[in-house]
Amino acid sequence: MYKKITHNITEEHFAHPLAAELKKKVDKTIIKPTLKSAFPAKTSSETALYLASHELFGKLYAGVRDYLVAALEGAPDTAYIAKQLLSDIEKFGPVLTVYYSTQVGNEVVLHLTEFAETFTELVTAAKIGKDYAKLTTTALSHLDNLARVLDRINPTLWPEATVKEYLYEYASYVLEQVSARVRRDWESDSVAKEKSSKVLMAGPITAGKLLGKPDLANVFAAGLISQFPALFTN
Repeated sequence: MYKKITHNITEEHFAHPLAAELKKKVDKTIIKPTLKSAFPAKTSSETALYLASHELFGKLYAGVRDYLVAALEGAPDTAYIAKQLLSDIEKFGPVLTVYYSTQVGNEVVLHLTEFAETFTELVTAAKIGKDYAKLTTTALSHLDNLARVLDRINPTLWPEATVKEYLYEYASYVLEQVSARVRRDWESDSVAKEKSSKVLMAGPITAGKLLGKPDLANVFAAGLISQFPALFTN
């Protein structure tokens, strides 16, 4: 009924005032996760999926981080980094299409793209000293949409509340980075950067409401393995 699925791994080339809002809603370097925490796999096909998942989320992490640094500094490669971020987001589509459908893959890419595009506007606003509360709300709405899609296709392993908790936690740390870099507070920026990486792909998570939980890349891969066990027997 199912065909075997393998993933080939290749090398390729958001103390802000809005934290209160996030709290109410939630009561160019890829950091390599440790093997023990990142890949609790039993078969080679499971390991391949965990690797592929961490590559996907690692590129998302790196793209967002690279963009906010470049844009706030007015770096000449800012437009290129934005384009690369959108390209890396598109790679989520084919992965989800394999397990679900092209429509599902397209929906996930759409909501991640909308988040990224709103984020670029937010960074621009922050750079020139404009208020970006409305842009933050819009960015979070795109994450809400993403969480609903994942809940619809895998409600047991990716329930909306859990996915939103991960995404909001990540967004809060990204916002801390933006705010810290605008203030030239490099220490706070570094701390927020590290926390954001732990949430997405370099777990286990070491701070916040998700303390001790696996990273989102792990949750993503584990959800697929649990939902489609017959595809990961070898």
